[in-house]
Amino acid sequence: MKGVRLLVPVIAIACHGVAYSQAPSAYPTKPIRIIQPAPPGGASDVILRSVAQKLSAVLGQSIVVDNRPGAHGLIANELAARSKPDGYTLLYGTVGTIAINTSLYAKLPYRMPEDFSPITQFADQANVVLVNASLPAQSIAELVRMAKSKPVGLTFASAGSGSATHLGAEMFRLRAEIEMNHVPYKGAAAAAAALAGGEVQMLFVSPVTALPFIRSGRIRPLAVTTSQRIPQLPEVPTVAESGYPGFSYGAWSGIVAPAGIPSAILDLLYAELVKVLNSEDLRKIVSQDGARAVWSDSPSAFAEFIRAQIASWGAVIRKTGARVE
Repeated sequence: MKGVRLLVPVIAIACHGVAYSQAPSAYPTKPIRIIQPAPPGGASDVILRSVAQKLSAVLGQSIVVDNRPGAHGLIANELAARSKPDGYTLLYGTVGTIAINTSLYAKLPYRMPEDFSPITQFADQANVVLVNASLPAQSIAELVRMAKSKPVGLTFASAGSGSATHLGAEMFRLRAEIEMNHVPYKGAAAAAAALAGGEVQMLFVSPVTALPFIRSGRIRPLAVTTSQRIPQLPEVPTVAESGYPGFSYGAWSGIVAPAGIPSAILDLLYAELVKVLNSEDLRKIVSQDGARAVWSDSPSAFAEFIRAQIASWGAVIRKTGARVE
């Protein structure tokens, strides 16, 4: 997604829910809550709290990060969807909690995206295509040839069924037309350790998880899943460069509000968030975890991006039959 060129007010998208004709004369006049679907202490939580601290300074009000982990983000999403759309409750979401869950679950306690007003994308992070160092493949092309030569395909680990690490690998399997056998683990760290130990042959995972194992020589990076190479592994090509033009996905995150937030408040939050995300020190904080700070051209552009992501991941889920009840 392209970055913002000018920090000017934009027209908010029409959203489902109660609409306000105009914003309050003063906003904010009390603390703002950002609901976080992940537990405290993780990489996404550190980044979110850094943004919240900077946003608090420019808005002149405290911002509280309210961690509501569990149920793959459904708890946090439902809480946000049922909150008053007055600008004092926001939701931090990810590719998993916003896009993937929409098709992964047969029934949700909210509607995505109808029950939310997108504000802006927040960060984006590549996954790295990794193999165990004992595997002869030195490139994506060699990996695909190897997979096609084996009647039962290759085994790949994930951070859990339905996770982005699982479905990202399935997306590649479908594009490359190869057989791969999924082995889910409890978290990305466990999956990376399993790959390093030779329990599985492949893994698609974030750079921050992969780098220690890459440096030890126990696993080998073959490609990254985003459209651009990443600073942490500049010599590693993208999947698109490796023979699959157009292939791209990232572990993105963003900020949304309950549907019906006043357009003036939506515009203000968007503009101030973009300023924060564009600051040099914030970009450094985000890059420490192998991600990059990004922002949407407008709230409506982020809404279009979310709809496209829901459709894209939904197609993968339907073709693979992945489902969580």
